[in-house]
Amino acid sequence: MEIEDSRGYLEFTCPECSSHKIEEIMVAMTVASEIRISEEEADETGPGGVFTNYGNQHRHGGHVDRYQCGECGYTILNHDSPLSEDGDAGALAKAIKTLNAVTLAPNVTLITHAELVQRFAAALEVMGGEALARIWNETSPRRVVYREDSMFEWVEE
Repeated sequence: MEIEDSRGYLEFTCPECSSHKIEEIMVAMTVASEIRISEEEADETGPGGVFTNYGNQHRHGGHVDRYQCGECGYTILNHDSPLSEDGDAGALAKAIKTLNAVTLAPNVTLITHAELVQRFAAALEVMGGEALARIWNETSPRRVVYREDSMFEWVEE
């Protein structure tokens, strides 16, 4: 089932398969289903047999065991996670952000610390240390000074 509306949702991207589907897996639940059973005889299209058609379902009890990718089953968050203390929605949002799988707005994406370091190293190689320090100081509240041999030093204020 596709979930669509006009709200700005966090976008999950699975680190394993790049799917955007999230499943909530619940356990210890009772499900009652209205069913209809039909029996068909074998014919030239198939062997026949007994078929069950499930109608309305009613769920009782249970709890969320984990959230996972809807395609490959990659676990995003499970009940043992320290994040689970924040409640299901808050914990899931933090887990998605931690996985670097959230788009906040068009053209704005959170990145992991490791990716930031990689981008910083690439910029240093292309721009040079002094130019990179100047840009850093224009955009960050904590200032740096470039030292030789690709070293930066925090400026204590």
